[in-house]
Amino acid sequence: MPTLLSYPRIHITLIDLCGCTGRLFGGIGFLVDILPVKVHSHLAEKNSIDFKGEVDARFQKEISSYFDKLTKLFNVNINIVIERPIKSHIGFGSKTSTMLAIAKSIAICSRRSFDINDAVVFTNRGGASGIGLNAFFTGGVVVDAGHKFSVGMDILPSHYIYNKTIPPIVTQCDFPSAWSVHLLLPEGHNINGEREKSLFLKKTPIPNKEALEVFTIVYYKILLALKECDYELFQEGISEISNTGFKKIEIESQVKICSKIISFFNNELKLAAGMSSMGPLLYIITVSDKFDSEIINYCKSENVKYLGKTLGRNKGFELECYE
Repeated sequence: MPTLLSYPRIHITLIDLCGCTGRLFGGIGFLVDILPVKVHSHLAEKNSIDFKGEVDARFQKEISSYFDKLTKLFNVNINIVIERPIKSHIGFGSKTSTMLAIAKSIAICSRRSFDINDAVVFTNRGGASGIGLNAFFTGGVVVDAGHKFSVGMDILPSHYIYNKTIPPIVTQCDFPSAWSVHLLLPEGHNINGEREKSLFLKKTPIPNKEALEVFTIVYYKILLALKECDYELFQEGISEISNTGFKKIEIESQVKICSKIISFFNNELKLAAGMSSMGPLLYIITVSDKFDSEIINYCKSENVKYLGKTLGRNKGFELECYE
């Protein structure tokens, strides 16, 4: 019986939400080696799906419908058990990682191939950002180029856009092995569905100047720093990205504690702190354990859930066992 582990991603920022580069969206993010979704699967006489952990009624309904669709497409009867240690819509990309894990598990059991192109067809994800889709297979840091821009294109969340092609990877590299990632979860807004769509409609397109500024920060500070393991430059880039472009809008749309934490760690302690996707999930990246206790104590003082300390994950999904 295969058990497939699908790891969450941190989405640092979207890049171009106006089309001034000739592309739309694009982004940068990385996989983290903690809190994977686990999918246990085996062939059976009839289809069944069970859930354990953080699963709400809406998610269960959506995933059950998706499971039924896939088993018909693959023409297979299968039993699947999904273990989710994290809830949806907090900034981890957990719905995408769950859908990919299910599709890959069914493909394994039915002895079918399942690659990145299949992922787009079967999951209908990657309409805006391709970070979650690409990182599922590659791990590490991923920068994608979004989609080719044409006048009149909708600037909406991935859920509302269907593209037959995945945003191409511009570059993929390892996350520095000596850097640690602390994950914090304030009690914040779950910005998804119509609420997220409304935000995009109200706040985009962003000014060309801001999109180009984000582009410069991503490529000449954040990405360069990751490739050269230059923490000081990385921290500078992460701090700047929180104050411009669509990432600034995302942070301002969350509860105040998110911006307070990001500002404190970036400005007072000079640690790279940011918000993943629409939040409220926050990350703080460090190069030593010097600040570990301070981060944990800060979380306690602000009544913020500390999810743990981990590393960037430089490989994609994992097949834990096969009997």
